[in-house]
Order: sequence, then C-alpha cells, then structure tokens
Amino acid sequence: MLQPRRIRIGVIAILTLLLSWLALPIAAHAASVVSQGFKVTEKFATGQAVVMNNGTLAAATAANQSQLYGVVITRQDAVISLSNGLNEVQVVTSGPASVIASDLNGEIKTGDQLVPSPISGVVMKGTEAGKSLGVAQQDMNTLSANYQKQSVKMTDGSTKQVNVVLLSVAVNIHDFQPSVPTTPAILLPLQSALSNTVGKQVSTMRLIIALGILVVTIVAVFVILYAAASSSIRSVGRNPTAQSAIFLSLIQVVAIIAVIFAVAFGLIMLVIRG
Repeated sequence: MLQPRRIRIGVIAILTLLLSWLALPIAAHAASVVSQGFKVTEKFATGQAVVMNNGTLAAATAANQSQLYGVVITRQDAVISLSNGLNEVQVVTSGPASVIASDLNGEIKTGDQLVPSPISGVVMKGTEAGKSLGVAQQDMNTLSANYQKQSVKMTDGSTKQVNVVLLSVAVNIHDFQPSVPTTPAILLPLQSALSNTVGKQVSTMRLIIALGILVVTIVAVFVILYAAASSSIRSVGRNPTAQSAIFLSLIQVVAIIAVIFAVAFGLIMLVIRG
C-alpha cells in the first residue's frame, strides 16, 4: 500500500509535467516574430532595413541611421501580425529576420554588428560607431551561391562592385560602439591608407601579415644585392677584362629583384583585399 507522502510527491510531479507541457506553446509564442503593419505609398522589398521619420517609413541608409526602426518582412514570416488593413508592409523591430546585406565594408561573419550602408535598405558590417540593426546569425560566404552584384559609387567618385545577399539577423536596434582598435598608433596612418586603397577596412592582422611580407622581401633583396655586388667586385679583381659579363650578370640580378617585388606586391594586395 502506497504511503500518503509518496502519493503527494507523485501528484506534484504529474502537475509539474502538465504545467511544463502547457507552458511550451506559451514560451514558443513569446519567442515568435511579432510585426507591425504600416500603410505606405512606396514599395519596399522584403529584407530592406527601414527608418521611421514622423510616422513615415523610408529605406535606411548611412545618412539616416539615427532613425533606424526595423526590417521589412512578409506577413507569412510573422506569427503575430498587427495590421490595420491593406496597402501595408510588415516591419519587425525585434527578433529573428532576414535582411539584405552587402560586403561593402568587408565580408560579414556570424556575430558581426550590422549597420545601414550607403545603399538604400541594405546593411553592412559595422566597424564604426553608429546605430546597429542587430547581430548577424550566419557567415555571408555560406550564401555565396545567392550573391547578386550591385554597383556602388564611392566617396572618391569611383564605382565599386559589391555582393548583396539575404542574411539572417537577430534584430535588436541599439547604439553600436566598436571595441578600441588594437592597431598600434604608429600603424594607423598606413592602415587608413590601405583601407582607402582597397575600399574597405583592413584588419590589424592583415596589415601585420602584409608588413611581414614586405620586410621579408626587402631582406631577401638586400641579401641578393649584397651577394651579387661582392661577387662582381671579386670577379673584377681577378679578371678586369670580364666587366661586360659582370655587367650583364648585374642586369639579370636586377630583373630577378623586380620579379620578386612584383610577386610580393601581388601577395600583399591579396592579403589586404581578403
């Protein structure tokens, strides 16, 4: 015969399981995407980042990022859709969504902050203080098969081709402050110059690798020149009539050095461009 204490424990356990089972749909519902409908006069593409200005939606850009509001989604993507009628777009201001992103500021990795870019409605990797839409939930390169090319006019007047793709993001609009740069102050001017050259931020690691290649190249060239000069001096001392042959040999050395510098330059550009 069961003791009353064991019966009470069993009843409590059963009630706990039932309450947990009933709470699952509630918890899932709370984590669902909730969107708000807004009547608009212009068309918005699914995945566009938008701003709110005096009750009116507009595509987000780097210039109006202080008014960043959310991401346009389809009505089907929202479990709860707060809507007042037709001619509306659904905007999610918090939670999971898909946003149109570009590699204008470097390839996006999981965990990167996403900020509005110069392209209307398109976000990019955040590297400077500003308004963040949220955090990337996947690496951009995993979607390379779906890349679309977009021409962007740079501040210097040049045109650059960038990749644009629909990327998963955890929407959480907040002020973004990047961590203090780890680049030594003495290298900051060089980093800035290289970033302007390639049109995107060059990381400290890539800068150090590029400088390493340059240093190794200079040392190798110095060793080659020293060996060639020493050999030429000794040859002239032994045989003064061999000057033409020695001169030809030096020209070959110079050609080899030019090839070494060309290869090193190619490697450096490959490293800083990523």
